[in-house]
Amino acid sequence: MLFGVKKFHQYLAENHFTIETDHKPLLGLFAETKAIPMMASARIQRWALTLPAYEYELVYRPGSQIANADCLSRLPAKEKPSIQETPVPPEYIMLLELMDTSPVTSKHIRSWTRQDPVLSTVLRYVQWGWPNFCENPEMKSYYCRRDELTVQDGCVLWGNRVVIPPPGRGRVFTTHGLPEMLVSDNGTCFTSEEFKAFMEKNCIHHVQTALYQPSSNGLAERSVRTFKEGIKKLQGPDIQTRLDRFLFLYRTTPQTTTGQTPAELLVNWRLRTHLDLTHPSVQQTVKKSQWRQNIQHDLHVKDRSMKEQDTVYVKNFGN
Repeated sequence: MLFGVKKFHQYLAENHFTIETDHKPLLGLFAETKAIPMMASARIQRWALTLPAYEYELVYRPGSQIANADCLSRLPAKEKPSIQETPVPPEYIMLLELMDTSPVTSKHIRSWTRQDPVLSTVLRYVQWGWPNFCENPEMKSYYCRRDELTVQDGCVLWGNRVVIPPPGRGRVFTTHGLPEMLVSDNGTCFTSEEFKAFMEKNCIHHVQTALYQPSSNGLAERSVRTFKEGIKKLQGPDIQTRLDRFLFLYRTTPQTTTGQTPAELLVNWRLRTHLDLTHPSVQQTVKKSQWRQNIQHDLHVKDRSMKEQDTVYVKNFGN
């Protein structure tokens, strides 16, 4: 639905139109007279921010009555493209659902939840019932949302969001250390007392920008612009190959301000590129020098040959 609206934006803008869908739950999410649920996922909220720019009416229609759209989606193509030739939409780049391995799995969360004294208590209360009163200050944030918490496979869920235990929340900082500055919007997850205490405890300067205003974060916008310009110039069989090539070129290109590559600044290591083949290799120079020394040495060394019964000097290392 959102794809069709964006595709025909020049025809739909400033015009009233009707959207017919065979997916009835969309009426409760994107109906023009209903607000977005507070527990909706981030993707649903992004879509909901796009649709209010249009004047539309969402109508449910069973799939059996949408024969024209159903026919177009099922007509066979003349040539069946291979998986390698099928382009990957840009919005799926670095999407967590498409990663081969996840940095934090449900197995980790389940284990951390059992070991955490607060979440283990929350897990038990959700399964067997909450008390009438809660005096523990660490439990109040969970107690006020007790009717919204559920348990699935040993993990505590708040709506469709997983409650990450403390060991998983700081996992991103264990690889590159604590940053000096963190820039984010004014979302509730970044303005909570817990997040503020974490920033102050680790001496991280937190800079907040306007919510839903990406232009206020100039560094992030510049990074997006650099990525878009670079990915368009590169060639490759698929989007993942072009992405890998862009990241490699970006991390091995010296910056005009520092004169060093991002890889050198981050890990203090110079990555080897094709341009390094044009520079004389120190290792090869040392090997050639050692080879010449061996040749000169062999020219002035007399061959030693001994026969039986010849008198030789022997050093006794025993005494």
